[in-house]
Amino acid sequence: DILIWALRILLFVTFISKLGIETSSFVAILGAMGLAVGLSLQGSLSNFAGGMLIIVFKPFKVGDTIEAQGVIATVAEIQIFVTKMLTANNQTVFVPNGALSNGTIINYSMQGERRADLTFAVSYDSDIKKAKEVLLNVLNSNPKVLKKPEPEVFVKNLTASSIE
Repeated sequence: DILIWALRILLFVTFISKLGIETSSFVAILGAMGLAVGLSLQGSLSNFAGGMLIIVFKPFKVGDTIEAQGVIATVAEIQIFVTKMLTANNQTVFVPNGALSNGTIINYSMQGERRADLTFAVSYDSDIKKAKEVLLNVLNSNPKVLKKPEPEVFVKNLTASSIE
């Protein structure tokens, strides 16, 4: 459809130039209009190209948890111009595919298993050995916690009011 319109305009310009009418200003106006349309579509074309890159190279898929553009969320839908993601607190985030394809993406789901570092604070008058024992029992009883490598519990930091 665009090609047909371009050919019609070219035919029209050729026809009026054969009639002896000056066409340079008309061609300049058409060129300026083309430039304006191209600049206005720049973002959309970038997002379209980004969507194509995501679909072809598959840095993530629906259901993966990723971090991109400062957002950690689960991919709900990959569209041509945007990717729809859901955060842990059930917010829907639409990230332009141009930004995704040009930025850094961390895919937390790609390897299948991942390490989680958790920090707990206990008071100075608590029994540290008992706190470690309770935490290890909780971790070992959870079916989602891997047995190999074994979970570790250790003192990481001493703060003004607690032991981490």
